[in-house]
Amino acid sequence: MDHIDVDDIQQIAASAGAVVLENGGETYRAETTVVRTAASLGAVEPSSFITTTVVMVSFLDEKRNHYSYFKRIYKRDINLNKLAMINNLSRSLERHKRVPDVALIERRIMHIATAKEYSVAFIVAFAALSSFFFTLLFGGTVLDALCALFIGGILRAAIRLLGKSTVNNFFVSLCAGSAASVMTDILGLTPLPLHSSVVIIGVLMQVVPGLALVNSIRDSIAGDFVAGTSRLVDALLTALALSVGSTAGLLVTHAIERGLQ
Repeated sequence: MDHIDVDDIQQIAASAGAVVLENGGETYRAETTVVRTAASLGAVEPSSFITTTVVMVSFLDEKRNHYSYFKRIYKRDINLNKLAMINNLSRSLERHKRVPDVALIERRIMHIATAKEYSVAFIVAFAALSSFFFTLLFGGTVLDALCALFIGGILRAAIRLLGKSTVNNFFVSLCAGSAASVMTDILGLTPLPLHSSVVIIGVLMQVVPGLALVNSIRDSIAGDFVAGTSRLVDALLTALALSVGSTAGLLVTHAIERGLQ
């Protein structure tokens, strides 16, 4: 601790935990990363408490002075590559016995946090393909799958655009459900023999909060009941928004169809 400033330990440990939490990692994994990073930098008896929106780290110095620090989390995404990189960094720090270069660690964490992601075109293309194969999985025809491919690509592009704004996830999921049902019903007005319900399900599978649900279960099993419950509520709210949005879209399009008749 004599060679590393306490503020640096707090900032580095909290930033490492934030990278895990912001990119789809479980709460217990983020806490482990924070504790190992702080300990490797010289913190005594480090501990961490993390929720879905806050990273907190607490430790002692060699003179038994107590320090606490917290970092607010404003975004949540999924990037397993960043999780792997920050995990490798924390393990590497733990293996080293000498005092690390603090500036280098800060640059590496910043590099991981801002690492280049897949291109928008790549993400949209594979989201469309996922909709295509999910539609086939749920018993749709090839024509249904092709329609899901088209709608799924448009939907993912729209979600990416909304994700750059300050719109909250509930509203994004609401819009996603509405857009999927409306676009499917519009295609259903054509002479094409579509199974609309199967197409909607195939398209919406790409936005179903499966990872959030799994993480909530894993956090609960690990004993992090606060984080597990909050993640479960988040997943249920997202599922509710998708259901309400798709139902609202169906009602609107059916009303328009009756009006045209």
